[in-house]
Amino acid sequence: MKIAESVARLGNKLLSLIAVLLILLLFSYGAYSLWDIYRINNNAFVSDSLLRYKPDGIHSPGFDELRKQNPDVKA
Repeated sequence: MKIAESVARLGNKLLSLIAVLLILLLFSYGAYSLWDIYRINNNAFVSDSLLRYKPDGIHSPGFDELRKQNPDVKA
């Protein structure tokens, strides 16, 4: 009877350890997911350094003017 009691206690401790490890693993994955989403959303916006290359529409050449500069363009 003592052996069964020892095996049951060992099994209980082992299951508790597995549960704690699983909880820590899931918590780590959740924290990583939140961090990853945060980084993706912060980098999704265009920075000011890239906005200076955006054509303003006033001084930008039209399609016909660009086609004259580059005859390889096919419409």
